[in-house]
Amino acid sequence: MSDEEKDILIKAAKSADRELTITLFKLDRTEKVKRTTGILLEETIEELEQKRKAVEEQAKLIQIENERKSLELEEARQLQLAMLPKQLPSLPNMNIAVYMQTATEVGGDYYDFHVEEDGTLTAVIGDATGHGLKAGTIVTITKSLFHSLATNENILETFSKISKVIKDMKFRQLSMCLTMIKIKRK
Repeated sequence: MSDEEKDILIKAAKSADRELTITLFKLDRTEKVKRTTGILLEETIEELEQKRKAVEEQAKLIQIENERKSLELEEARQLQLAMLPKQLPSLPNMNIAVYMQTATEVGGDYYDFHVEEDGTLTAVIGDATGHGLKAGTIVTITKSLFHSLATNENILETFSKISKVIKDMKFRQLSMCLTMIKIKRK
């Protein structure tokens, strides 16, 4: 073999050696990238799993809170319905009928009756501003006041006393629109 052929073979071997070194370097980097990517994927999957569990826990807490609030609203609705008369007055020459459908679980709608011994009927219909617990509170106060003042002959005085008590409670935006009628038997 000539020197020239030897040089060509040496150059080819060196070139092949460089290519092999580069290829090995690339393979090594690829393996490192794969390992790093695998670790990152595992960490990401772990984080996602932790976040999923946290979201599930939060959803359970929200569901429990919603169920609790729904139960409270239902209890408040039942209390509101319990505030209404269980039976309507039965008076000669007078038919009384009522119907109430609230817009929400607890509304501020109210009606009531008081019949005195002489047959005088005092009827009241009202609507508290807003809905929910605050409106229910106004209805409760109004019902108590109505029952304690219904025998008063003077409706204006009764309204004045009811208004004063509610205003003195300083509920700010809350109020009760009220209509009252007194029908005397002849």
